Amino acid sequence: MLISEFENLTGIYPSANQYSVIEKFYSESKEDKHDFCRAYLMNADCLAERIQREANKLEQAIDHKFLSKISNLEAELEAEKKRADKLQQELDKELDWKPAEHTGTNMKQEDYNKLAESGSAIIPSDEEAIEHLSMLFGFMPEKIQILREVQTFEVNKYGRLRVKDTYQREPLYDATDWNYIRFDCAGNQWELVNGELLPYED
Repeated sequence: MLISEFENLTGIYPSANQYSVIEKFYSESKEDKHDFCRAYLMNADCLAERIQREANKLEQAIDHKFLSKISNLEAELEAEKKRADKLQQELDKELDWKPAEHTGTNMKQEDYNKLAESGSAIIPSDEEAIEHLSMLFGFMPEKIQILREVQTFEVNKYGRLRVKDTYQREPLYDATDWNYIRFDCAGNQWELVNGELLPYED
């Protein structure tokens, strides 16, 4: 009996897995397709219930097999990640990565955190920060863009750079010699660090 025949005779549309169980019961019965489908609809001798129980077991077995496969794949992926990490560590050691100087932020994150946690530092608005920079250094206000992301870099023995850390920083002002602003102006990158204007290179 084809699945389409079963659907036409019963008005029921089973999944492929459910129909595999129906087909098994049908092949083991001595009834023709019409009588079998009638018995199924009437649940004669608990036929529909027995088929459903076995279909449920089949679905559970398939789910278990699928979950087991996922678990095995996750374990394999984790093992591959560990191998990749080990290889990366060996490569990093060979390339001799070191903190890059004169590249990225000019203020250590520890120093920025001290300023931020001082209790007396304020976070100026972009407009206030722009006005402050314009007054101090003569930048045109309309050319200034306040930025809030900075990075540190590492350099290897071949002189190639890579990003080490990325930090989010608000402009901060506590005193004329204790402050911080990251900004660009007319295509040039700058940082104000404790009252000193420093180029920001990346």
